[in-house]
Amino acid sequence: MKPFQGARAVLAAIGFVLMMSGGYLAFNYFISCNADAQCHCSLCTPPGAMSTAISNDIRQVIQDAMDYSKDDAIIPFFDEIHPPWADQTPPKAQEVTDNQIAWWDTFFYYNLRPAMQAMTDQLGVAELDGSRMTGAMNDALDMNRTLQEVAQQEVETHREMRPSETLCVGANTVGGMTDAATMTAAYNEAAPLEFVPRGTNAVGTPAAKGAIADQAQRWTEYTAKYCDPNTNAGNSGCTAAGTLVNRDLDVTGEIFDKDTIYMNDPDVAMGGTGTKTVVDDMIKNIAEPIVSEPIPPEVVDTVQGKKALMDLQSIRARRQTVFDVMYHVVSRRVPSSAASQLAQIIQPMRGSFLYATGLHPARFAPPAGLPYRPSHNEVMEVMMGERFRSGAYSLSQIDEPENNAREIVQQQAFQAMQWNDQLDLLDRWSIMLAGQVGGDSSRYVPDRSEGMGTR
Repeated sequence: MKPFQGARAVLAAIGFVLMMSGGYLAFNYFISCNADAQCHCSLCTPPGAMSTAISNDIRQVIQDAMDYSKDDAIIPFFDEIHPPWADQTPPKAQEVTDNQIAWWDTFFYYNLRPAMQAMTDQLGVAELDGSRMTGAMNDALDMNRTLQEVAQQEVETHREMRPSETLCVGANTVGGMTDAATMTAAYNEAAPLEFVPRGTNAVGTPAAKGAIADQAQRWTEYTAKYCDPNTNAGNSGCTAAGTLVNRDLDVTGEIFDKDTIYMNDPDVAMGGTGTKTVVDDMIKNIAEPIVSEPIPPEVVDTVQGKKALMDLQSIRARRQTVFDVMYHVVSRRVPSSAASQLAQIIQPMRGSFLYATGLHPARFAPPAGLPYRPSHNEVMEVMMGERFRSGAYSLSQIDEPENNAREIVQQQAFQAMQWNDQLDLLDRWSIMLAGQVGGDSSRYVPDRSEGMGTR
C-alpha cells in the first residue's frame, strides 16, 4: 500500500506542474502575441478586410434580397391583403372605441361618479355631523350647566323657603290671633254695658230705689256667696261659708293669676265654678261699690235738678271709663273660639318638654266640662315669655339662616302686637284720666250760672 500511495503522490505533483506550465505557456502566447489575421476554417482574411467583405456582401446580397422581396413578395401580398384589412379593421377599431367609450361612460356615470358623490356626501355629512355633534355637545354642556344651576337654585330656594317647626307654630298662632282679638274687643265692649242699668238707677233694678236698696240686695248676695264666718272676728254676717267664699276679694287669683278666664263657666248653681259671677262682682266692688241716689222726678225740671242730673251723668261717665279699663284687662283673658284652633298650638307648647315652661297642666287647664280655649293673653304669654325660658328652644333655632331671620320677623310681629296691647291699655287709662281731670276741674272752675267764685 505504501509504494502505491507514493506513486500517486508523484503523479499528482507531475500533473500539477504540467497544468501550471501549460496554462502559463498558453496565456503567455495569446497575451504576448498580437493577432495578425482573421482565420476560419483555414480561411484567413487580412486586417481590415472583414469590414470590406461585409459591406460588399450587404450591398450585393442583402440589397438584392430586399429589392426582390419588395417588388415581388411584399408589395403584391400587401396589395392582396390590404382591402380585406381595410374593410374589417376600421369598423372593429370603431367598435372597440365605442365599447371603450361605453364602458368608460358606464363606469364613470354609474359607478365612479355616484360612488364619488356618495363619498363626497359622506365626507360632507361627516363634517356637518361632526359640527352638529360638536354643537350638540356644547348644547349638552350648556344644558347641564343650566340644569345644574337650576338644581342648585332649587336647593337653595328650598333651603331658604323651608320653614322650621317653631316658625310654623308661630305662623299658625298669628292666624288665630285675629279670632282672639275679635273676642277680646267684643267682650270689652259688651261687659261694661251690663252695669249701665245699675249705674243709671234703671227701673227694675234694686238701684232704682236708691243706694240702700242696692246695698241690701248686694248684702244678700254676699252672705250667700262670699261670706266667710271666720273673718272680722266672727262678725262677718253669716254663720256658714258661702258657695264662693272670699273669691270676691282675690283679685290676683281670679284675674291676674289666670292666663285665661273662662267667662263662659256656668254658675255654681248650674254645676260650674261661677267664674263670671266672681269677676263681675269683684269689678263691681272696685269700680262702683255704691250707686248714686236717683233724682226725684218732681225736681228734674228745676235748676237744681238739672244741675244734679248733669253732675250725675258726669259721675256715671267717669265710672264707665273705670269699668272699661277693668274689663279691658279681663277681656284679654276671655277664651278664644273653637274656630281659631289656638288650642291645638298653645297646649302642646305649654306642656311639652321643648319649651319647658315648668307649669303644671292644672295651671292652664280649663274648668271641668269646658274645652281648652287659650285667650289672647295666654297666647302672648307663651309666645313672648314662656318659650324663651328653656335652652331647648334656643337649640331648636340652630337652623337655616333664613329661618332665624324669619324668627326675628315673627318675634317683631308679636312684639308689635304686645305694643298694640299696651297702647290700648294706655288709651283706656288716658280716657279714665281725662274723666278724672274733667270731674276735678269742675270743682275749681267758676260757676257763672250762680254768680259765685271758685268752689
